[in-house]
Amino acid sequence: MQNQHYVPKFLLKNFADIDGRVYRYNKSTDIVGKVPPKHAASIMNFYEFEIRGKKISFEDRFQNIETKAAPSFRKIALNNSVANLTESERSNIANFIAAQAFRTQAFLGNLKEQPNRTEIGETLERLWESTFITVDIIENRHWVLLKIEHDDILYLGDQPVVLQHTKDPAGVRCLGFDILGVEAFLPISPKLAIYLPCRSTTEEIISFYRNGTQILESLWKSGLGMTIDAFTIQRDLRRAQHLYEAITTGKPAPCASESVLNLNYLQAAWSYQWLFSNKGDFTTAKMVLSESPQYRKAPETSLAKPAFIT
Repeated sequence: MQNQHYVPKFLLKNFADIDGRVYRYNKSTDIVGKVPPKHAASIMNFYEFEIRGKKISFEDRFQNIETKAAPSFRKIALNNSVANLTESERSNIANFIAAQAFRTQAFLGNLKEQPNRTEIGETLERLWESTFITVDIIENRHWVLLKIEHDDILYLGDQPVVLQHTKDPAGVRCLGFDILGVEAFLPISPKLAIYLPCRSTTEEIISFYRNGTQILESLWKSGLGMTIDAFTIQRDLRRAQHLYEAITTGKPAPCASESVLNLNYLQAAWSYQWLFSNKGDFTTAKMVLSESPQYRKAPETSLAKPAFIT
């Protein structure tokens, strides 16, 4: 029997209190406890399967991905930037995110198509073999580091990679890295998260900012820099500036309180059972589950054919 983590220990340790343990919130019971990372987000023999009469273990495969990615995540946290990642480091992180999206209890335990563990193992094998498709999508996106510069903190759920549709978060129910307009988030510490917007979203932001800057320059040259139109453009450019700079330079984008609330909402909604934190305050999670009690049960997952590659 082997204790196997579906959320890696190195990631859990980033959310530990000063005593090395993490606060753990059970979203089914509202009970808060505190455990060492080695006892969090893990199940005995979780990645051990029998497929077509052969015993198959995915543990070494996932550990290999974790071992390669962990130093790259530490580099991001140390530099507060995604700008200086090498091609190899980006690839390691992309592989980690792609695998982390489907290796969890929240994903595998709620596959509505799978009636037994053998079929879950077969599904996991197919997902593993097709990981390279998702990795390519992730690598092709602009990466943004979100940084909290105030007192709020991020939770880490037991389904850390969460998705939502950028323009219609509540309306679009089919979510995946291959769906046009879908963005992804991964908290990597209480103050930092990796944000992966759809390529169409970032190209729209870049185009808007550059076109707006050119129009504003033209207005000033024409003696119209003090008009209402110019002030409106300036206001809109200021709102987009941090995200534009994060997309184009790799510097961190400030994560406002409303963004923290959204990220923690997603962690609570997508988790199977547990939320982790370096603090014992899970007020936001309790609020989310009080307002949307359906999230006390993990959302059902389903496999679909690829749609738009983003």
